[in-house]
Amino acid sequence: MDDAPPVPGQAGSYDAGGGLVVRSQPDEIGVPLRKDDFLTLCEGETSQARSSRDVCIGVCGTAFVGLVGVLAAIDVDTVLKWGHLKMIIVGVLIVVLLVATSGSAVGAYIHNNKVKNASLNSPYSRLRARLQEAYDALNREA
Repeated sequence: MDDAPPVPGQAGSYDAGGGLVVRSQPDEIGVPLRKDDFLTLCEGETSQARSSRDVCIGVCGTAFVGLVGVLAAIDVDTVLKWGHLKMIIVGVLIVVLLVATSGSAVGAYIHNNKVKNASLNSPYSRLRARLQEAYDALNREA
């Protein structure tokens, strides 16, 4: 039996064992990619968008809890008796919390769309799908 590697551009496929499956293509050399390397590669494209989305969700939740706390703790009669300056300070606090809540909710929505688009409709997702098919075929054969 000849154990020599196939010549680049040779028709057919080559199975080197250990989970390596290379589809022959003209003038190309196959590079082994293990399943754990593949999963790392899959996470790499969307990890920053997921992190940003999670931060936005955290800020939104925190600001919302702060807004509810401020609204629950305010005694309108007391604020009005303090005078205009104190009422303006409380109003500004409420506006800041509303802006933080809505802005971070929009940011979470935007980053979630980035994650979804990267997973469904990008060159990255097409490559990932092709590699996943190869790994699934290998698992079916084993």
